[in-house]
Amino acid sequence: MEDLTVRELLPADAEAVIAHTKLVGGESDNLTFGAEGFPVSAEGERRFLAAMHDDPKSVMLGVFRAGALIATGSLNSLPRRMAHRAELGITVLKREWNRGVGSLLMASLIEYAKSAGIEIINLEVRSDNAGAIHLYEKFGFRRIGVSPAFFKIGDEYYDFVLMYLDLRRAVRAYSRGFGFVPSREMKVELLPGQEEELCSKETIKEIFAKDEKGECTAFDIYEGDELVGFIMFCEYPEGSWFLWNYAIDARFQNRGIGTRALSAALEYMKAHYPVKEFTTTYCWGNDHAKHVYEKVGFTETDVVEEEDYKEVNMVLKAGGEQAPGKA
Repeated sequence: MEDLTVRELLPADAEAVIAHTKLVGGESDNLTFGAEGFPVSAEGERRFLAAMHDDPKSVMLGVFRAGALIATGSLNSLPRRMAHRAELGITVLKREWNRGVGSLLMASLIEYAKSAGIEIINLEVRSDNAGAIHLYEKFGFRRIGVSPAFFKIGDEYYDFVLMYLDLRRAVRAYSRGFGFVPSREMKVELLPGQEEELCSKETIKEIFAKDEKGECTAFDIYEGDELVGFIMFCEYPEGSWFLWNYAIDARFQNRGIGTRALSAALEYMKAHYPVKEFTTTYCWGNDHAKHVYEKVGFTETDVVEEEDYKEVNMVLKAGGEQAPGKA
């Protein structure tokens, strides 16, 4: 995404923002406005952007590709006893969907919120907008309810899902005693030589930087208050999640945590994402990896042998059934 630029939108951008709202409003029924755009004059938009800039807990960001505005994201602070909260909203041109633009905006907005001392971020999203809900959950937002008939378009009513992100502490969703916090980098420390069998920390950062379609999802794994592991999945094709990286911190290896945490992670994924199957690979001869994967239900499908390496492919169906051809 080297050709993308994220920056604050200022009063000088008012006309570009108005043009963008008309384009994006005509491409879906997910926003509060349609192709007419948001009802505001250029001068009114300039005043709004100036007010956003002057409020230390609010911001309006724009994503530009080759100088053209393709997406906007906002954090709007709330007053008085709600001053610890902000409301989030994003808009992305349809041609830029599934290209990582939404993820780039979300990461930028959350980082701004942390730096501004915002404690809780709220948002509302159409209940049938599965792509947006998936994006928000990937960044740690949790569903807290449904607002019935939030929109009325013609004679049709549409419910909205209410979501929030608590920045006061790492938001952990739990499965089988382990906590999972969305992450985009591996923080655990490995034993010498283990990075050769796994993705390095730098490689993982590069993968997320190039993940234009938002296919990758990763979590820090906690047991109590201890960071014990890291796990990373990538979805391709739809519903098939490849276990790309799984690591237990060197301090907690050989304690039985690896198998238990992996089993909990798979259950967490099935509870929060549309999973048809999990796949993974291990290097031929890595009997420890084979044992752990088989213990949680993976079965071998085939062996890939090249001149300089030999890998075993494995699969775990979401329903627990074995791969075809396996006893």
